[in-house]
Amino acid sequence: MGALSKLLLQIQSVHQVFEIPRSYNGDLVLEFPPTMGLVHHMDAMEHKFDPHLRTKPQTSNVVFPGVVRLSRCVGSLKCINEKCVRLINYHTANTSHFNGFLQKTPAPGQYCEVGEKSLRCHFCKTCAFCIASCDCIVYYVMPADETATRLMIHHGTHCHDGRSGA
Repeated sequence: MGALSKLLLQIQSVHQVFEIPRSYNGDLVLEFPPTMGLVHHMDAMEHKFDPHLRTKPQTSNVVFPGVVRLSRCVGSLKCINEKCVRLINYHTANTSHFNGFLQKTPAPGQYCEVGEKSLRCHFCKTCAFCIASCDCIVYYVMPADETATRLMIHHGTHCHDGRSGA
């Protein structure tokens, strides 16, 4: 039995939703309505709705009649640019508003990937700095049948706050 199958057997909490909740944590399944012909199968499951920043979803090797994509939480991030507009105007560093994607999780004490594929501060465009890592994983399950419900399976407990206004 694979890791995803074992996880599904352990999860006690299944929630029917139309979009990702503003707050969630722990092992749970979010069940989304079928795509029913939507052009984008990730509708309402996209990172812009998620209070936790994640790596760009990658297709997993899980055998399933459809697509299973895997994404990891990037942890707690911060803009450490002393000239950041947010820091200057509000006297607090940006810890929640970042733009872009990461392919892999950053290590604590390091900048997120530098280059085009990175998370950058929304206010000053500086690469995000990783304060703490997080082991949470999300599986996005999109069945081949467009009339079947879609799942977001969350595994792990966040040790940091989610971003506000996601």
